[in-house]
Amino acid sequence: MAGSGVVSFIDFDFCFLDERTVERKFVMIGKQKAFEREGVIIMVGKLKVIGCCLTLPIISSLGACTGDGDAQSEEVETGEAHFTFLDVEQGDSTLIQDEDTTIMVDTGRHDNDVIFDHIENYDVENIDLLILTHPHADHIGNADEIIAQLDVEEVWMSGDEHTTQTYERVIDATINSDSSYEEPRRGETYGVGAFTIEMLHPESLTGDLHEGSLSFHIYYDDFNVLFTGDAEKESEIEMLEAGLDLQADVFQLGHHGSSTSNTKTFLEAVEPSVGIYSAAEDNRYGHPHDEVVERFADMDIELYGTDENGTIQVVANDGDYTINTETEDDSLTLDTESTSSNTEDQDTYEAPDREEEQRDVGSCSSEQVAINSASYDELKEITHIGSERAEEIEELREQQTFSDYESLTSIDGIGDARADEMEDNEEICFS
Repeated sequence: MAGSGVVSFIDFDFCFLDERTVERKFVMIGKQKAFEREGVIIMVGKLKVIGCCLTLPIISSLGACTGDGDAQSEEVETGEAHFTFLDVEQGDSTLIQDEDTTIMVDTGRHDNDVIFDHIENYDVENIDLLILTHPHADHIGNADEIIAQLDVEEVWMSGDEHTTQTYERVIDATINSDSSYEEPRRGETYGVGAFTIEMLHPESLTGDLHEGSLSFHIYYDDFNVLFTGDAEKESEIEMLEAGLDLQADVFQLGHHGSSTSNTKTFLEAVEPSVGIYSAAEDNRYGHPHDEVVERFADMDIELYGTDENGTIQVVANDGDYTINTETEDDSLTLDTESTSSNTEDQDTYEAPDREEEQRDVGSCSSEQVAINSASYDELKEITHIGSERAEEIEELREQQTFSDYESLTSIDGIGDARADEMEDNEEICFS
């Protein structure tokens, strides 16, 4: 998607580092956020620092966005587009394609590599835009390998940072790639081929990873889909109070259909004809929650889910759309034998070997706490534990061994939602 533009250089001596720093990977240059790696500063957004030079980036066909949200991109003729909500079990990933453009929203869980079978099945060789809604492992889990193995033109992230190995790998992969990087915000509009992306949230970050989820419309002709990642009620209220036009033909349910999202007031503003969620069959979180399913039924919104329907594909053409599901359409069924046997003219992508990251077995990393042997002082530093629960864990260890994140729900005050967040944080191992 490279375009033409003027590249100018400014002597690095005129640059200076602000006193503020964010974690170890980021620094601030003036008001611009930058990656720092081995003494090399790489700017995000519209300026890049490469070695000792500041450069204005080459303009790409993503289109520059203006302050009033108008995209400076030419109108592109449309044909047929496929919005494919991939069955990646308890994770999230959507593949959006027309004849000329490929967009991917999220990449599934770090400990489930089925997305690489989907990549081969749908003949994905390059990605024009990879959108990672927020840095939890069930959304960015395979992004590092996708960036490393495919030609990814541009990566979007919320800008929220995380301490997990999964997040660190994604940042490293982005730094080591030729991909551009952007942190889009409310009011910005981008043209990506024949698609238009209208950013709805966030306006700014609070540090809450769910509330910072990138939320946006993707338009194709007069058809549009609304994505909100794992944004919860507070974010929905912000979007409503901002007076945004939220209407969508199809709505991907927030947070896998959790009752922490998908409020009645928000759905009334979105007015979708169809809702689609991504969740594993019989998942331990109970997604989608019964009250959300009932709400969609009461509002006469047709509901599809990957746990019930497998991969779900919405085909948009000239403002109209049809829906096909894996349970009804053999062409959507993931046939790994047929994809692997027809690879003479097609690249083959390797699923990452993540055995060392299975958190219910194996040794701990230097950054993790071994919950079955850690001291009181180590335990109380774990997110959601603190002093009282650290004492309780010491007592419980005399009666049981913690084997996985689900077993943490035996701790008073740790329910599925908190266990889910603790799993995302990757602070614990169970060796």
